[in-house]
Amino acid sequence: MNHGEEKKAQLIEAQRKHLEAASNAREYMNQCINLARKSLSVDSSIKLQNVKPLTGPAIAHYGFDFAQQLHYPYDPQQPGPIYFKTPQKCGLFGVCCAAFPMQVNYLIDEACATSKGANAVVSYHHHFLEYYGLGEKKLILHADNCSGQNKNNIMIGYLLWRCATGRNEEIEMNFLIAGHTKFPCDLHFGYLKKKTRRTKLSSLGDIEQAVNTSAKGNMCPLVGKQDGTMVVPVYDWANFLEVKKIVGIKRYHQFSMTMNKVGVVTMKVLCDSKVKLDHVMMTTIKEELPQLILPAGLSLQRRKYLAKEIREFCPPSTRDLVCPIPEEDEEETECAAKRPRVMR
Repeated sequence: MNHGEEKKAQLIEAQRKHLEAASNAREYMNQCINLARKSLSVDSSIKLQNVKPLTGPAIAHYGFDFAQQLHYPYDPQQPGPIYFKTPQKCGLFGVCCAAFPMQVNYLIDEACATSKGANAVVSYHHHFLEYYGLGEKKLILHADNCSGQNKNNIMIGYLLWRCATGRNEEIEMNFLIAGHTKFPCDLHFGYLKKKTRRTKLSSLGDIEQAVNTSAKGNMCPLVGKQDGTMVVPVYDWANFLEVKKIVGIKRYHQFSMTMNKVGVVTMKVLCDSKVKLDHVMMTTIKEELPQLILPAGLSLQRRKYLAKEIREFCPPSTRDLVCPIPEEDEEETECAAKRPRVMR
């Protein structure tokens, strides 16, 4: 399409501003990582572990993201017929502390998955901060612009809840510019993908071992066991947090909140924007945790498919664990419903 000179100039200027914003956002992220690294250098004994809130370093920086899911059973010398089939799935959610650098990779088995939405993301992130957090006073976060998972009112409400309940003095949530979202999490995902591509995977335990040995900075807790038993709880944050929604949330790239201004979030369009906007998002703060969400589990149809199509590709030692044969008279149970259940 041919444009006039004025239109061309406008497009070029818009592109220049976009690239400048992306460059500034990345530079700011690197500055945050360096600040966190200096804060950690004060005490060399600090590790990713369960630390009492507000007793750790002054500043800590984390990034978080989902990675492409893994499949098992998997063989580097892949048998041809399985190429057109769908083996067991295992999701990956990583939280990276680039100042170390270390990354905790949550392995989400298909039978234990609730969703990849805001409830799951906030729950995994909450588990990380509670069990692997440094007890930092100021928490700086970076993530991509996915509105369904990261940039939404539930995530911002959760961060406000953390400040209001005394878990952090100050929190800053930053979102990278769309199209320029490569950051430290992807480095650790690359290490584990390289390892798993070359490793024979017969069960969830094999994936766990491969991830733990993929790099010195990778570690992985299981969200749930092979039999569907949950280890990392998923909470119903969406119905728990009583928030006043932010209108036009997608246009903002930085959100900050403090313990001194309970329920108030300060928003900036870009990390270097001078204009700030305060929004009263929460007026009611609850101290307790939300209700649990139970995973739906594998449907009978899915279990029959795995037994019929995938079982033959499993070694004998893991066939009954990964692809058990359903009973002939087995019917759909409540825990295998199409939608996850909230535990009342």
